Amino acid sequence: TSKYEPDLPVKLGESVKLIVRDAGGLLKGPNLISLTLVTADQGKPATEGPELHPVSLEFSPPSPVKRGEIVLIRSRIENTGSQFTGPFTVDFQIFKVDTTSGTIKFVAALGETRHFPGIDPSVTIEASTLLDTCARDASGTCTLELGTYIVKVVVSTVPNELDRTNNELSTLLTIQAPKK
Repeated sequence: TSKYEPDLPVKLGESVKLIVRDAGGLLKGPNLISLTLVTADQGKPATEGPELHPVSLEFSPPSPVKRGEIVLIRSRIENTGSQFTGPFTVDFQIFKVDTTSGTIKFVAALGETRHFPGIDPSVTIEASTLLDTCARDASGTCTLELGTYIVKVVVSTVPNELDRTNNELSTLLTIQAPKK
């Protein structure tokens, strides 16, 4: 038979005695085994820290859009962690998808880098930028071709962030010819 002192359950880090008694008489007297339950890393639990990531990326008007339209690009960014994030930045980028070859080419950063002083746990903020689907170069030519693009929002990582692999979110945007 065996008995735990104190009775289970116990808190992490608390010492526990396991008293083993041999009912068959093979062991002489009670045998004590001392156990200590500990956390895996002897430090903070893995759930403590900021956890910053984009949770949405939307266009207004929605894709597909007509060349010449101004598109509002919005992203909601959330801290699902348990601590304040500290300062971070948000950037938007656009990439051209060549549907024939399957290649993806960086086109441009959209707008300026947005700087945020930080957000508390369970807080969501919004970052946005505008995309002119017919921004013109010096010669007056639209700089964006008709076709499919990837728009990406990138949130910088912050110190002690729980998951640094989920700080980007992408979605497709199609630019079509305007109706005549």
